[in-house]
Amino acid sequence: SQLSFINVQNRGNFRWPYDGLYQDEDGTLSGVVGGIVLSPDGLWSTSTTCTQTPNFLNAKTCPSSVGRWVRYAFNNANLAPNGEALFIYDTSNHYTIVLNLKKRLTHPDGYMMDLLTRQSYLFQFNGANSSVNLSYTGVVYDLVPGDYLIIRHNIDYIPDRVYTTSSSILAASSNTPLTAT
Repeated sequence: SQLSFINVQNRGNFRWPYDGLYQDEDGTLSGVVGGIVLSPDGLWSTSTTCTQTPNFLNAKTCPSSVGRWVRYAFNNANLAPNGEALFIYDTSNHYTIVLNLKKRLTHPDGYMMDLLTRQSYLFQFNGANSSVNLSYTGVVYDLVPGDYLIIRHNIDYIPDRVYTTSSSILAASSNTPLTAT
């Protein structure tokens, strides 16, 4: 809030995808009051709602009307030893690629991304046998009551178990797919 830049050409540069999110409370960072500044990815690079951020080397600004963003991170996926590239598709069939990287913010290695709440995403691992046997441990940060994420996987068989942990309480598994309603 109330940022000022004197003789500065570049206000920011995201070093890697999902480096962070900035909320511009008063418009002094991005020119959009309440806007969210984020690194561009395949889900938002083609968006007409989000615009190129002036004075940033590589950033998009989305208005707050787009919704709330949360960080999602996971690790311990039972994939190849080096991990596999993760393809994330939204309901409009836009996609982004997230790599398994070392030294993530909350996990020694794994996947980390920013996702828009109240959305459904399809996760597919490149070249992995994840359609038969898939497990991982993940955390959603700053999810508030009323918000949700639906993460889908293409699985060839009905899973033996599906666990969801919320506030340290294990929720009962269900054979019924989740919906946004």
